[in-house]
Amino acid sequence: MKTLLLVITYIFFAGKAFAEEPNCSENEVFHGLMFELSVNNSLRDDMVFRFCVGKDASFLVSELYQTAYVSEYGIRPALNYHSKVRLTSEIKSKIDDLYKNALLNSRPDNIRGLDGSTWCFRPKSGNSYTELCYWSPIEHPESKRGLKDISNLGIYLFDISGLQEYGGVFQ
Repeated sequence: MKTLLLVITYIFFAGKAFAEEPNCSENEVFHGLMFELSVNNSLRDDMVFRFCVGKDASFLVSELYQTAYVSEYGIRPALNYHSKVRLTSEIKSKIDDLYKNALLNSRPDNIRGLDGSTWCFRPKSGNSYTELCYWSPIEHPESKRGLKDISNLGIYLFDISGLQEYGGVFQ
C-alpha cells in the first residue's frame, strides 16, 4: 500500500512539474503578465512576446503570425506559431534589466511611416497597463530618437523565443 501511495504521489508531482503553465494573469501586482511587446510589420510577419512571472517559475510566451501571400510558387496560407520558454534565473534577471531600462529610457515618440514596423510596449503599472507604440525603433548609429533600450529588449526576446525556427525574421 505504501508503494502504491508513493507511486501515485510521484506521478502527481512529476506530472505537475511537466505540465506547468505560465502565470500570465493581468490582475496580480507582483506576478503575472509583467509586460507585452508586439511587433507588427507592414511587409513581414507579426510577433507578440509576453513576460509572465510566477511565484516558482517565469516564462516567455511568444507568438508568430505569418500572413498569407501569393508568390510564383503558389499560395502560402496564414500560419500561427506559439512558443513557451521557461526562463532560468539568469535569463529572467537579464529580461528584468532590459525591461527596466526600456521603461526608464524610452520616451514618447510620434514619428510614423508607411513601411517598417510598429512596436507596442505594454508594461505593467501597478494593477493596470500603459501602452507606448513606436515606429521602427531599431536605430541607426546617427539616430537621436532614444529607442535603443526598447530595441535591445525586443531583439533579446526574439533571440530566446525560438521563433527563428519557424521562419520568423526580426526587423
